Amino acid sequence: MEKARRVDYWPDEVIDGVAGQLDPEEFGVYWMVCTLIYSRGGRIKDDPEWIARIFRKTSARTVRAVLNRLEKSAKLVRVDGELVVNRCQTELERTLNRTRTWRENGANGGRPSKGNNGLGKPNGFSEEEVTENRAFNYQPATTNHQPEEVQDPSEQQGRYAFEGRVIRLSEKDFDGWRIAFHAIPDLPAELTSIDGWLFDQPAGRQRNWFNAVAGMLNRKHQEVLTKRPAGAKPLPQLSDALKRGVY
Repeated sequence: MEKARRVDYWPDEVIDGVAGQLDPEEFGVYWMVCTLIYSRGGRIKDDPEWIARIFRKTSARTVRAVLNRLEKSAKLVRVDGELVVNRCQTELERTLNRTRTWRENGANGGRPSKGNNGLGKPNGFSEEEVTENRAFNYQPATTNHQPEEVQDPSEQQGRYAFEGRVIRLSEKDFDGWRIAFHAIPDLPAELTSIDGWLFDQPAGRQRNWFNAVAGMLNRKHQEVLTKRPAGAKPLPQLSDALKRGVY
């Protein structure tokens, strides 16, 4: 499992994702799970005793109860004996992809340019130098908290599982949202409704549609969960790889 030394951090999205949803105990365990996922480079064992040992004077029973509550509120998912937070998986994937690109560019003599004015091509960085000095360089958030322009996988793949006037989702992103927001009974209908609303919004809001829509779906998801009657049959969880989502 490849390890990322640093990942992008979007404080406003963390606050928006947990505000009014988690108590201090839940947030502490949740953020430790996120941190362990980042540290290990992927999903971690569903092991309350291991997590409890990280905290001071905390029992495995307490951690297990908190993890159950976090799963119920869809902040994390249990998959094959492991804990998964879809947003963490996405940030890791994006960081590691960026790292590999930098490493390849460094090995090939640096970032390609349109012309070198007749100068000889530099030798570039060694893999060790690139990894140590540039690979995990922190990228500050932009004013609208959007990743780099090239991050939209829908445009790169050229095909959409959902295509509206503003919202365009690749099959992977659509499946990721379908898993993350599994309480929403008809995701395409919900997306169509949001897409119609977005179409009437200013261009600036439309440009940040991915994060905005993810937040709206998360609120709808939480609303549906809170309205489920006591003792209702649990909603199905899919074990597909999770993609981008909200904190």
